[in-house]
Amino acid sequence: MTKLQKYFGSAALLRKIFALALPLCAKSALAVEVSGTVADDRTGKPIAGALVAIPQSTVGASTDPSGRFSIHTGASLPVTIVVSMVGYASQEVEVYDLDAPLRVLLTEDVSYIEEVVVVGYGT
Repeated sequence: MTKLQKYFGSAALLRKIFALALPLCAKSALAVEVSGTVADDRTGKPIAGALVAIPQSTVGASTDPSGRFSIHTGASLPVTIVVSMVGYASQEVEVYDLDAPLRVLLTEDVSYIEEVVVVGYGT
Protein backbone atom coordinates (compact mmCIF):
# COMPACT_ATOMS: atom_id res chain seq x y z
CA MET A 1 0.00 0.00 0.00
CA THR A 2 1.42 3.40 -1.01
CA LYS A 3 1.57 6.47 1.21
CA LEU A 4 -1.18 8.14 -0.85
CA GLN A 5 -3.44 5.11 -0.50
CA LYS A 6 -2.87 5.12 3.27
CA TYR A 7 -3.66 8.84 3.40
CA PHE A 8 -6.80 8.72 1.23
CA GLY A 9 -7.99 5.29 2.35
CA SER A 10 -8.35 3.39 -0.92
CA ALA A 11 -7.25 3.30 -4.54
CA ALA A 12 -10.83 3.87 -5.73
CA LEU A 13 -11.06 7.17 -3.85
CA LEU A 14 -7.67 8.21 -5.19
CA ARG A 15 -8.80 7.48 -8.80
CA LYS A 16 -11.92 9.58 -8.29
CA ILE A 17 -9.89 12.53 -7.01
CA PHE A 18 -7.53 12.38 -9.97
CA ALA A 19 -10.47 12.02 -12.38
CA LEU A 20 -12.05 15.19 -10.96
CA ALA A 21 -8.81 17.20 -10.83
CA LEU A 22 -7.46 16.32 -14.28
CA PRO A 23 -9.94 18.40 -16.32
CA LEU A 24 -9.26 21.43 -14.12
CA CYS A 25 -5.50 21.15 -14.63
CA ALA A 26 -5.74 20.46 -18.37
CA LYS A 27 -8.22 23.23 -19.18
CA SER A 28 -5.58 25.88 -19.88
CA ALA A 29 -3.58 23.53 -22.10
CA LEU A 30 -6.47 22.76 -24.44
CA ALA A 31 -6.80 24.24 -27.90
CA VAL A 32 -9.34 27.03 -28.02
CA GLU A 33 -11.91 28.25 -30.50
CA VAL A 34 -11.77 31.98 -31.17
CA SER A 35 -14.86 33.56 -32.68
CA GLY A 36 -15.96 37.09 -33.32
CA THR A 37 -16.81 39.64 -35.99
CA VAL A 38 -14.84 41.80 -38.41
CA ALA A 39 -16.15 45.25 -39.36
CA ASP A 40 -15.13 48.48 -41.10
CA ASP A 41 -13.85 50.95 -38.51
CA ARG A 42 -15.40 53.96 -40.25
CA THR A 43 -18.88 52.63 -41.05
CA GLY A 44 -19.18 49.76 -38.59
CA LYS A 45 -20.54 47.53 -41.36
CA PRO A 46 -19.46 43.87 -41.34
CA ILE A 47 -16.75 42.79 -43.76
CA ALA A 48 -17.50 39.56 -45.61
CA GLY A 49 -14.64 37.43 -46.92
CA ALA A 50 -11.90 38.73 -44.61
CA LEU A 51 -9.16 36.22 -43.82
CA VAL A 52 -8.61 35.34 -40.15
CA ALA A 53 -5.44 33.29 -39.61
CA ILE A 54 -2.94 32.11 -37.05
CA PRO A 55 0.56 33.38 -38.03
CA GLN A 56 3.12 30.73 -39.10
CA SER A 57 0.47 28.01 -39.35
CA THR A 58 -2.00 26.61 -41.83
CA VAL A 59 -4.97 27.44 -39.59
CA GLY A 60 -7.35 30.03 -41.00
CA ALA A 61 -10.94 30.91 -41.82
CA SER A 62 -12.86 33.58 -43.68
CA THR A 63 -15.71 35.71 -42.44
CA ASP A 64 -19.28 35.01 -43.50
CA PRO A 65 -21.61 37.67 -45.03
CA SER A 66 -22.32 38.97 -41.51
CA GLY A 67 -18.60 39.40 -40.78
CA ARG A 68 -18.57 36.49 -38.31
CA PHE A 69 -15.75 33.98 -38.01
CA SER A 70 -14.81 30.99 -35.89
CA ILE A 71 -11.33 29.51 -35.85
CA HIS A 72 -9.91 26.51 -33.97
CA THR A 73 -6.46 27.65 -32.90
CA GLY A 74 -4.73 24.38 -32.08
CA ALA A 75 -3.05 26.26 -29.21
CA SER A 76 -3.89 27.51 -25.75
CA LEU A 77 -4.39 31.12 -24.73
CA PRO A 78 -2.96 33.64 -25.34
CA VAL A 79 -3.09 33.31 -29.11
CA THR A 80 -2.35 35.78 -31.92
CA ILE A 81 -4.63 36.10 -34.94
CA VAL A 82 -4.10 38.18 -38.07
CA VAL A 83 -7.11 39.65 -39.88
CA SER A 84 -6.68 40.86 -43.45
CA MET A 85 -8.81 41.91 -46.40
CA VAL A 86 -8.07 43.45 -49.79
CA GLY A 87 -8.44 47.23 -49.48
CA TYR A 88 -7.86 47.21 -45.71
CA ALA A 89 -4.77 47.34 -43.52
CA SER A 90 -4.04 43.99 -41.86
CA GLN A 91 -4.52 43.85 -38.11
CA GLU A 92 -2.76 41.58 -35.61
CA VAL A 93 -4.80 40.83 -32.47
CA GLU A 94 -3.67 39.16 -29.24
CA VAL A 95 -6.46 37.11 -27.65
CA TYR A 96 -5.99 36.64 -23.90
CA ASP A 97 -9.47 35.49 -22.87
CA LEU A 98 -12.71 34.40 -24.43
CA ASP A 99 -15.06 36.11 -21.96
CA ALA A 100 -15.87 39.18 -24.09
CA PRO A 101 -16.98 38.98 -27.72
CA LEU A 102 -14.09 39.67 -30.09
CA ARG A 103 -14.69 42.50 -32.57
CA VAL A 104 -11.94 43.46 -34.99
CA LEU A 105 -12.18 46.79 -36.80
CA LEU A 106 -10.22 47.13 -40.04
CA THR A 107 -9.08 50.49 -41.42
CA GLU A 108 -9.26 51.20 -45.15
CA ASP A 109 -5.86 51.13 -46.81
CA VAL A 110 -6.05 53.72 -49.56
CA SER A 111 -3.31 53.46 -52.15
CA TYR A 112 -3.21 55.42 -55.34
CA ILE A 113 -1.69 54.16 -58.56
CA GLU A 114 -0.43 56.40 -61.32
CA GLU A 115 -1.80 54.57 -64.31
CA VAL A 116 -3.82 51.55 -65.33
CA VAL A 117 -3.18 49.64 -68.53
CA VAL A 118 -6.14 47.79 -70.02
CA VAL A 119 -5.45 45.25 -72.72
CA GLY A 120 -8.24 43.78 -74.81
CA TYR A 121 -7.88 40.78 -77.06
CA GLY A 122 -10.39 40.09 -79.81
CA THR A 123 -11.43 36.64 -80.88
